[in-house]
Amino acid sequence: MGGGEASIFPQPQVVLVQVVLFAFFFAIAYRLLIKPAVEVIDRRRVAIEERMRRAKEERERWEQKRREYERRLKEAEEEAIRLRQEAIRRAEEKAASIIAEAEERARKEVERAREVIEHEKERALQEIREEAARLAQEMARRALSELVDEEAQSRMLRRFAERLKGLRAG
Repeated sequence: MGGGEASIFPQPQVVLVQVVLFAFFFAIAYRLLIKPAVEVIDRRRVAIEERMRRAKEERERWEQKRREYERRLKEAEEEAIRLRQEAIRRAEEKAASIIAEAEERARKEVERAREVIEHEKERALQEIREEAARLAQEMARRALSELVDEEAQSRMLRRFAERLKGLRAG
C-alpha cells in the first residue's frame, strides 16, 4: 500500500470521533426526545390504567347498586304479596264475622217472631175459650130459665162458671 492510495477502512481517529459524536447526539436525543416521549407514554399508560381502574370500580359499584335495587324490588314485591294476602285474610275474616252476626240476628229475629206467634196463639185461644164459656153460659142460662126457677138457676150458673174457670186455668 503505497502513499497515495486510499484505504477502504476508515482511520481509527475518524471512527473514534464518529463514535463519540454518535454517543453525544444519542445522549442529547435521549434527553430531549426519547426520555420525554417515554415519560409521556408512561404518564398516559398510568392515566389509562387509573381510568380503567376507576371504570372497573364504577362498574362494580353500579353492579352492586343494581343487585341492591333488585333485592329491594324483590323484597317490595314479596311484601306487597304478603300485605295483599293479609288484606284478603282480614277481609275473609270480616266477611265471616258479618255473616255470623247476620245469622245470629236472623236467628234471634225468628225466635222473637216465634215467641210473638206463640203469645198471640195463646191469647187467641184464651179469647176463644172465654167466648165459648160465655156462649155456653148464655145457652145454659136460656135452657135452664125454661126449666128451673131463678134461684136454682143462679146456683147452677155459679157452679158452671166455677167449672169453666177451672177449665180455663188448665
